[in-house]
Amino acid sequence: MSSSNPVYEPGTRGTAVVDIFRFDPKSGMIAEHWDTVQDVPATTVNGNDMFGTVSNPHTNQPSGPRWSTSLSEKIATSYFDTLLIDKNPDAVRYLAPEYYQHNPTIPNGSAGLREQFTNFFRQFPNLIVERKRVIADKDYVAIHAHYRLSPEDRGQSVVDIFRVAKQKNGELKIIEHWDAVQDVPATSANDNTMF
Repeated sequence: MSSSNPVYEPGTRGTAVVDIFRFDPKSGMIAEHWDTVQDVPATTVNGNDMFGTVSNPHTNQPSGPRWSTSLSEKIATSYFDTLLIDKNPDAVRYLAPEYYQHNPTIPNGSAGLREQFTNFFRQFPNLIVERKRVIADKDYVAIHAHYRLSPEDRGQSVVDIFRVAKQKNGELKIIEHWDAVQDVPATSANDNTMF
């Protein structure tokens, strides 16, 4: 998996792109590819760009011991499932007090997120979110999912990326979040779907 900011025209903000690759174990070659592409907005409500790292350590590389991967995956998928599949804003219990947000429309911290998703679930009670794949490496977890506002909606391809950190009390919490969101198009050059 990789996340990038290609800028095709000088002077523009470009796009946020998350690419997911599956490698064939026998040949070592790329066997399958998914991506989600989103235009980078001019401003964000949280003051964070879509690509930087605010939490410590300031690195975009996974860190921590290899064994922490399964723990990070458990925290991120529990949060994701509680919030988006169960539609329960109490999922904020999985967030660190200093939670940093990189989605341009969501503020930092858990209070704004709780309020925003409470209103969103009221507005779209038929929301369907299906987890398609989870990729975890140490303190980073990416979840590729299909979001639909109703059963008839083509929906959106969304890749959520979470960073998990140990708190002073020893608990693991989500400290940072990035995402890329793309509408599922009506037509495609292949028959494989975005998922």
